[in-house]
Amino acid sequence: MQNGPTTIFTDLSTINSGWSTNYSVTWEWDFGDGTISTQQNPIHTYANNAIYTPCLTVVYLDSTIFNGCTSIYCDSILIGNSIPASWDCTNNVCQ
Repeated sequence: MQNGPTTIFTDLSTINSGWSTNYSVTWEWDFGDGTISTQQNPIHTYANNAIYTPCLTVVYLDSTIFNGCTSIYCDSILIGNSIPASWDCTNNVCQ
């Protein structure tokens, strides 16, 4: 959810229902502007209007069955009212 340059990020990942209750979870949010957070649901304020590609990496480790899972999700967001002049997509790579 965005309110101007401030964005509330929400982790919507789920764990396999077959896993035990003895698991640990870590989160790493890369906001796409050089800053990160290890909170599950952080709030981040961007300093500049631009298009950013934040990514969430979630790592689950079940200590009972010694199984792990890493999930990575990225998406683009627009901060500000207009697309920056440098917006250019070539070969499906946006800059």
